[in-house]
Amino acid sequence: MEQDLNAMVDEYRRRIGDQARETQRLERAVEELDEQARDGASKAAAKALQGARSDLRAARRDQAALTREYAQFRLVQGLGTDPAHIDTELFDEELLAMSRGSLTRREPKAPSDGRIGIDAFRTLILSDLALDQALENQSNEQHEGVILDGLSEDGSTKRLLRHWAGSLQSDPYVSDLMGRAADAASRFAQCQSDFSRGLDNLRINYEISQRKVDRLVFAFEDKQPVVQASNSWENMQELFPDECKALLANFLGLAQAREELRDLRLELNGELRGFMAIFVPRCITYALRQSKARRRRQAMSRGVARRLCEYLLDEVEQTDFVLPRGGGIEVAVPRIPRDYAQFGKLKAFRQYKKSLDKTALSEAPTVAEGGV
Repeated sequence: MEQDLNAMVDEYRRRIGDQARETQRLERAVEELDEQARDGASKAAAKALQGARSDLRAARRDQAALTREYAQFRLVQGLGTDPAHIDTELFDEELLAMSRGSLTRREPKAPSDGRIGIDAFRTLILSDLALDQALENQSNEQHEGVILDGLSEDGSTKRLLRHWAGSLQSDPYVSDLMGRAADAASRFAQCQSDFSRGLDNLRINYEISQRKVDRLVFAFEDKQPVVQASNSWENMQELFPDECKALLANFLGLAQAREELRDLRLELNGELRGFMAIFVPRCITYALRQSKARRRRQAMSRGVARRLCEYLLDEVEQTDFVLPRGGGIEVAVPRIPRDYAQFGKLKAFRQYKKSLDKTALSEAPTVAEGGV
């Protein structure tokens, strides 16, 4: 079977090469005859030019039709692209046409119209996805004892969907968001480290300057006796205003980095979910139009296609595509440690943040100045 496919591929490539050479020959002939016509050649030469142009148009049509036929052949056999013989734009046209059908009638937009590009769609749909595994998962979840698998983020199909979406990391949009998330996570870690170190230094400097702490408490933690020391923030702020202001800035950076991570996570998860909601019906439709041998290997038939599509779309809606340690793309939103989170309730912090917001607002360009 593989030898037969290779022979057919070689035959298509030979025919496309022959047709390309014939087209090039006719193009050269037209150029020569056109030059003769500009030099005032005979009516016979003009008639020959007209015939050559007609032959060239026919040759180009034949070449385009043969290339399109070869693209369709490769798609049916699941062979993927052949950039040396098929223009990528033409291949994508055929791919979109072959993956369009009754299951895609309600799709909100074409795969080429989203933030995640057509290159990612093409790569994923041609990657020989395990639809038979999805069918097996669907069957298993209908039996008692594994019904909860479909409700868990660690369910088999959700892991499978996250694995599929994981191949989208090279997409420019996804890659950009992942890079911004990594930067925000790095800032979060740095701000937390700076805040912890600054808070400890402030405490030590204050206690050295006062030669005491403001308050001592004897208590038990985990059944162990401890002596807890506490100091007044107002007192420390009065004695060390610059250090306290640096702490306020560090905590604001910590909170802003976490908020950015949360926003990036929501955006990326939403885009991945939207992309997969378009991809799933397209993928199943394409699988139905592949060769009989490939359909048999995927256990795919029209009878199961719609049920599988509905099942996977339900799973897509419930899947967290950026779940940490979920088997795909990961974006974690770390918690601010509980002992530090209380700092956000400090009146001095709220006033500091408010003053920065007012400054940013006053410095923002107005519409008259060229703002948005």
